[in-house]
Amino acid sequence: MKPTIAAMFGFAVMLGASIGHAQQIDPHALYESKCGTCHVPHAGEFVGQSVMVDGLELIGKSTQIPVRAFLQTGHGRLSDSEIDTMMNHLETIQDSGQLFIRKCTICHGRAVVLSELNLIMKDGEPWGRYTGRKIEDFLQDHGRLTQDEIPIIMGAFVRQLVPADGVEN
Repeated sequence: MKPTIAAMFGFAVMLGASIGHAQQIDPHALYESKCGTCHVPHAGEFVGQSVMVDGLELIGKSTQIPVRAFLQTGHGRLSDSEIDTMMNHLETIQDSGQLFIRKCTICHGRAVVLSELNLIMKDGEPWGRYTGRKIEDFLQDHGRLTQDEIPIIMGAFVRQLVPADGVEN
């Protein structure tokens, strides 16, 4: 039996909807659109200025309320999946000790922009898009990074280039 055009169109619409539904939420765009209009423009600044760790969770410095609980009350009007994405993003920034902000931003701006413009994934690792250099090797004598800091910066680059859905940018 030969499929009709209508049946093929219906299948294409269903396939597109399921693919679209599974797309990864960009944490930078989410913060900028839902949070950055009232708070500082970027999540890294927000973490440094407005949150702290209390036990195992992030809490607001001024409110003393856990950030996740605050978002779940409707602050920012985020969906559950957006709250999960935002919390992962904020926790990752906090866990890194804001290393990229402290050591790299002055010359390179934001990690997401540096990654998008200047890096590619090759053989599962970040490489210079234009230099063809393996970034881990390059960082050995760049940015006054210690040997302990290089994996943190590499992790930041990998997160920018390979989102949670596993599809390399």
